[in-house]
Amino acid sequence: MRHPSFTHLFKSRSWTLLLLLGFSACGDCREEVLPEGITEICTNGVDDDDNGLTDCNDPNCADVTVCQKEHCFNGRDDDGDGDIDCADSDCQTVLACVRTYENCVNGRDDDGDSLIDCQDSKCKATRYCTFTGENCTNDIDDDGDSFVSCDDPDCQSTQACQLTYESCDNEKDDDGDELVDCDDPDCSRTSACIDNGEECSNQTDDDGDGQVDCADADCANTVVCQEPGENCSNNIDDNNDGDVDCDDALCANNVACINLPEDCQNNVDDDGDDKIDCEDEDCQNKLRPGSDTELLCP
Repeated sequence: MRHPSFTHLFKSRSWTLLLLLGFSACGDCREEVLPEGITEICTNGVDDDDNGLTDCNDPNCADVTVCQKEHCFNGRDDDGDGDIDCADSDCQTVLACVRTYENCVNGRDDDGDSLIDCQDSKCKATRYCTFTGENCTNDIDDDGDSFVSCDDPDCQSTQACQLTYESCDNEKDDDGDELVDCDDPDCSRTSACIDNGEECSNQTDDDGDGQVDCADADCANTVVCQEPGENCSNNIDDNNDGDVDCDDALCANNVACINLPEDCQNNVDDDGDDKIDCEDEDCQNKLRPGSDTELLCP
């Protein structure tokens, strides 16, 4: 299956200049200038087929991506409805336009409350900021409050629990629109779903529409193109900057990357090795405070 807009857009760009030259030379001579099979050029502001409808208002442009989707963060009115980016109703649930969450690890004030990452109350009680906090993505009740991951109030305002973008190959409805993977328009024109679709992260215009990777509306609302931070303890380069976990500058002050000593008697995994107090080999052979002979962990 080929991208339905590839041929149309490719020819549109090639013929726009010819159209302009043709109009200046002979007035109205569209039928002579338009290539065979092309009746309406969808981005030139001209009613090429004389049906009274211009560009995206013409049903002949219905299958062209630029007339179907609002990109949501490129500064243009892509779908021609007069609303740009986050002002467009199509973008109201897109993560780039929803600023009620805090990322917790990206060094930015995502929710606009002047508090960044672990300074924000939305993050303080999570594993991002304290070893005893809730890990919002592991489906375990880490803090013992009977609430697991995103069901835990400690996590509900974090980016991890407010995902509004679709991952195209995980067999889940990530953005809550009841459409999964390639059935979701956010993914349907990407390389994950069709031949010659946009790959989204290879710095190539795969579908030939003049837009590369996340600048392409076909990719804009996928997980690849939103603004991930770095999860500092999952052995994955989450934000694709080449640095993994603690090697990423965003993790410099994250508790997972600070070498704290094990206290050995506070029932807390201080050094983040999943071993608490006397279970941690760091506590072996340590003397009990005030004693010269009694071991803290016999």
